[in-house]
Amino acid sequence: MLFEEKTTKIHTYRCAGFRTARACRKDAEACTSYRLKRMTSALHLCTLPQGDRCYCHTCNLLFARSVGLKDHLGHNFVSGLQIFFSLDWLNFLVAVFHDLGVRNVLCVGAPRLFDFLRIHTEDKYDVTTFLLDIDARLVFFAQFNMLNGHFFEEDTGCAAISTFFEACNGRSIIFCDPPFSVMLQPLMVALTSLMESMKKNGTGEFLRYFKLPIRHVLPFQVTYERHCHSNRRVSIVRLFTDLPPKDIRPPPGLESQFCEDCQRYSSVDNPHCDICKACTTLHGPPYVHCNACSRCRPPGRVHCNTCGRYTGFFHALLYGRRQTPQ
Repeated sequence: MLFEEKTTKIHTYRCAGFRTARACRKDAEACTSYRLKRMTSALHLCTLPQGDRCYCHTCNLLFARSVGLKDHLGHNFVSGLQIFFSLDWLNFLVAVFHDLGVRNVLCVGAPRLFDFLRIHTEDKYDVTTFLLDIDARLVFFAQFNMLNGHFFEEDTGCAAISTFFEACNGRSIIFCDPPFSVMLQPLMVALTSLMESMKKNGTGEFLRYFKLPIRHVLPFQVTYERHCHSNRRVSIVRLFTDLPPKDIRPPPGLESQFCEDCQRYSSVDNPHCDICKACTTLHGPPYVHCNACSRCRPPGRVHCNTCGRYTGFFHALLYGRRQTPQ
């Protein structure tokens, strides 16, 4: 991607797939090595006991525990980390798709949802799925960079996605699970391009989960599994969509209510603010309205007339921890 320095106005090209140049080079080397060796490694490992088969996420290689374990100890390729949706969240998404009458799902960076739809929905209803992801370790997908819209294997990737678009019949939807702290503007450009291609080549009605501008943030917690910093009960990740919120029912077990003013479901701990004209609580206890800021704020935060912001960590750094807000 082409970046511009804010002060010097100098233009530079940087990797759109990884945060550091080192991770980019490491992935290129690993993917090349993986593609060259995976066939012979797989054939060899098939002859070994299952307990002796190992896989290194850093090197993208299969190996025998008895032979190559010492060479891969300590490897931890953070840039290639996959964080998976929890089973509860997957069942919730499938229920939403079923209620909306979705027949085609394009998964962008959501491999577990793709596998879940392929494996666990055959007996429930007919759904066609396709996966776009940058991770070369996956199968049954097209390798795709969601920030610049690039297919790594242009001929086969474009042909596969075009075949999927042409086979779409009925309601279609794009579901995207982007990396944390991703740049939204290029992401939306790539997703909009996919949406237009899907509408042009496919048939039926198109339901969008992402589009500029994003209109709604649903209050339902997105939960994950196998993540060292994840706790199901305190997830701050939410679902963004431009679908009508009233059409998306809350997950089972969530104490929810329907807000007539907002025309959407929300948690019982998310009361409607008549001044903001919205259900404003995003996470934690109910927010309270701050007249000075003309918006709702988390409870426990006090407005400071000196800086015009709320007391907290950054306020303490600027004005001292013991200073009382005025």
